[in-house]
Amino acid sequence: MPPDDPIEHASGGPSDGPFSLPQSSLVRYGDIDAEHQDLVDILNETLENFDSDGRVPSVPFLPYAARLQDHLRTHFANEEIAMAAVRYPDLAAHRAHHAGLIAKVSALRDEARHSTQIGKEAVFKLFDNVFDDLLRADLPFKSYLDANGLTDEE
Repeated sequence: MPPDDPIEHASGGPSDGPFSLPQSSLVRYGDIDAEHQDLVDILNETLENFDSDGRVPSVPFLPYAARLQDHLRTHFANEEIAMAAVRYPDLAAHRAHHAGLIAKVSALRDEARHSTQIGKEAVFKLFDNVFDDLLRADLPFKSYLDANGLTDEE
């Protein structure tokens, strides 16, 4: 696969939907890449519920937001355990970044609970935040793993 093709689902198939992760973003350590793809898959599934006006009623949106938040919490815990295991020096800053992303998802869930509809722009903003975690926070971890010969075999 060329370096900028989307990664495949944990199930082995290519990602469906507008959101995908390029091969160049793979961390190649433990289950991190599969967990990242699971997060993107949830965002893509959420978009399937939008109407032609780019809106979705809050009631169907809430389970997706809850699922995303649960997956984020699990992924972040797993990722932080992996970072601690390899003595990643920026773990504290990474943990703070994770807490900030969880807070953003919580705020969107609260907004959805108190409104009748959510727009696509909110899901795209969530994707931007998840992708920011991948690029701003996880790629330095990837570089640390690469520099120390700790990545998984391809």
